[in-house]
Amino acid sequence: MKEVFTQWKYTKMVVLTALTAAVYAAVMIPFKIATIVPGFTEIRPAVAIPIVFGLFFGPAGAWGAAMGNMIGDVFGGMLTIISLFGFIGNFFLGFIGYKLREKWELLTVDERMDIRSLKGYMQFFFIVLVSAAACATIISWGMDAFRIFPFAVFVSIVFLNNLIMPAVIGPFLFWLLNPRLERWDLIWTDIIDKKDRSVSRIPTVGGALICIGAVGGLVVGFLLSIGVYSFDILGNVAPGSYEGLGNPAIIITGAVSLLLMIVGALL
Repeated sequence: MKEVFTQWKYTKMVVLTALTAAVYAAVMIPFKIATIVPGFTEIRPAVAIPIVFGLFFGPAGAWGAAMGNMIGDVFGGMLTIISLFGFIGNFFLGFIGYKLREKWELLTVDERMDIRSLKGYMQFFFIVLVSAAACATIISWGMDAFRIFPFAVFVSIVFLNNLIMPAVIGPFLFWLLNPRLERWDLIWTDIIDKKDRSVSRIPTVGGALICIGAVGGLVVGFLLSIGVYSFDILGNVAPGSYEGLGNPAIIITGAVSLLLMIVGALL
């Protein structure tokens, strides 16, 4: 994760961060009227941007997605405590793709990024699925912790929204940008020196932990939320009871999910 911080040394990366944030917010804001959960989420074709821009721009795509979502919340009248979770969730929406590609060499054809084959698209879809799960888990963790909305309901809405839109729109955006960004040397690995990038020590394990943290957090949180599993020792509350403090079991699940993704990124 070294490049997440060292990227600020590079003018091009700062510009790409601002560009990602501006484009994400600009596409997102008009759809704020297409509300799914009033005050919190809407139909989002824009979610294809963090995943595709993250693959091209690396940490700049991740930071830009986080900032763009915050800008969207401000101008869309949706700024709440959950915007903090939205910031983190959207950061991982842009972060996970380039990290999985780095660790497992996904989307790589002759040392270049490509998704034109069936194999390439399936790898892209896998990245979308894990990224969508991570973002949905983090945001829904906050919603349940503050007893604003049940985890199971909100995570389903956000996950499907973040899965379907990038899976459909993402490939076209990728095909449009890929040859141009390569020609202009705007792929993040062409900008950040190797000494300022993290080195994966055990990339296979690291990638696996990222996937387990993202998908596992969603599945376990969902099952806890609907009452399939109950850990009374953690103070698990009954499904549908949303008064007072959040469900400790879901809070712990969210924290473990985030920790696994961070550790996986570091390995």
